Amino acid sequence: MCKADVLDAVVMCKADVLDSVVMCKANVLDAVVMCKADVLDFVMCKVDVLDFVMCKVDVLDAVVMCKADVLDFVMCKVDVLDFVMCKGNV
Repeated sequence: MCKADVLDAVVMCKADVLDSVVMCKANVLDAVVMCKADVLDFVMCKVDVLDFVMCKVDVLDAVVMCKADVLDFVMCKVDVLDFVMCKGNV
C-alpha cells in the first residue's frame, strides 16, 4: 500500500506543481499584458487615473497568487519528505 500510495502522491504532486507553475506564468503574463494596454490607454487617451491604479492592483494580485502557487510547491516538497519517511518505515 505504501509504495502505491507514494507513487500516486508523487505523480499527483508533479502534476499539481506543473499546473501551478503554468497557471502562475499565464496569470502574470495576462496581468502584465493588460497592464501595458491600460498604461497605453492612459497615455494615448488620458483615461481615468483610477484605471491605471487598478492596473497596478491587478499586477499585485498576480504576484501574490504566484507566491501562493510557490507555497503549494513547497508543500509538494513536504509530501516528498513524507515519501522518504515512508521508505524508512517500509
